[in-house]
Order: sequence, then structure tokens, then C-alpha cells
Amino acid sequence: MKIIKGWQEQGANIVYCTSRKGNQAQNIASLLKRYGFAGDKLYYRSKGETYKDVIEKIQPSVLIKDDCKSIGGAWQMCITKVAPKIKEKITSIVVREFKGIDDLPRNLPARLRDL
Repeated sequence: MKIIKGWQEQGANIVYCTSRKGNQAQNIASLLKRYGFAGDKLYYRSKGETYKDVIEKIQPSVLIKDDCKSIGGAWQMCITKVAPKIKEKITSIVVREFKGIDDLPRNLPARLRDL
């Protein structure tokens, strides 16, 4: 949580994406608020949407995603099917599933601070 808060203090706009839908997504939003996670929005798939659709709508500068190892690997990651013109603008960071973000840098690279 300190890493995310630190990124926000360095100018990053923090948003989240969940695999949950509807009321379950609202439960995730409540948990993020209750535990004081930095960030303003939680995105989730609407009926008929894929993860690709959500990522193309959000178009984040940086996408941190787990490696989806338990469900088949890279071909299951939400960045995989994103349109090439959008994908080339996204810095995709893959972390090991269920291992968290503790190994990510505390300081944002300068090119990401001013986006």
C-alpha cells in the first residue's frame, strides 16, 4: 500500500480494475476505501465486455498485471489482445500471480510522472 501511495504522491493517477462484476465490484470498491488504498476509480467489465475492452477504454499509461499463471499464462492477460496502436502507448508491467507488487520500484521513472 505504501508503494501505491508513494506513486500517487509522485503524480501518478491510480485506478484499479477487478475481475468482479456488479455488486461484487462494489464490494471491492468498499474494501479499497476501507483500507485506505490510494486511487479514484475502480473499473470492471460490464455485460458483454472483455478485459481488452476495458483496457482500451481506460488506456492507462502503465498497466500492472499478474502473469495469469493459474489460468494459462500470457494469452489470458488483459493486455494481450489490446489493439496494437493502443498497446504501444501502455507500459505493461507483469508481476507474479499472488505475489503482489513489493518488488516494484518506489520511485516512478521521470517519463511516467508527467503523463
